[in-house]
Amino acid sequence: MHEDIYFRVVPSRFGDTAVVWRWSGHSDHEIRIIRVLLPEPGVSGGQLVRRQWSRAYEKHSDEQESVCAMLQSFLAGAKVVFPLDTLDFSGITPFQKTVLRIEYRVPYGKVTTYGHLAEQTGKPGAARAVGNTLARNPFPLIIPCHRAVRSDGSIGGFQGGTDLKRRLLEQEGIVFDITGRIPRRYFL
Repeated sequence: MHEDIYFRVVPSRFGDTAVVWRWSGHSDHEIRIIRVLLPEPGVSGGQLVRRQWSRAYEKHSDEQESVCAMLQSFLAGAKVVFPLDTLDFSGITPFQKTVLRIEYRVPYGKVTTYGHLAEQTGKPGAARAVGNTLARNPFPLIIPCHRAVRSDGSIGGFQGGTDLKRRLLEQEGIVFDITGRIPRRYFL
């Protein structure tokens, strides 16, 4: 079976975000998002994609158009709950999938900690493994890994950089205290 890789660039005030999907060419039901690439200053969405998939094609698909429109709305500040049924979880371990699904449920305007996520997986000592999973989240923004922070309220890492993470959280109404930490009222 031949599968092609396609992408769509979603422009926003944060920069170009790219949605990359795999399609076997038979029906929209065989389309699966394999990656969301976050903006990088001075890099176009097409360049982001072609770093990893040199033969990716820019294409519009009805099913993916809906996800891209939702992504554009989210990046403009709207509360959006993305569908998970279009994501390709192949190649993700059961633990990673569990972490991503738990993180997916963190609501707009709230944060959780890596330790709390580890507890929810049933592995309370696995905060570092949770952080590593979120650092490699193939679907940032759709699975809102920017909503995971350190237990002391400091921002922690983010594959799009800490500046983007902070801007996304502020867009969701989270206000940082004078020390740059997130007050407890925003925690789940």
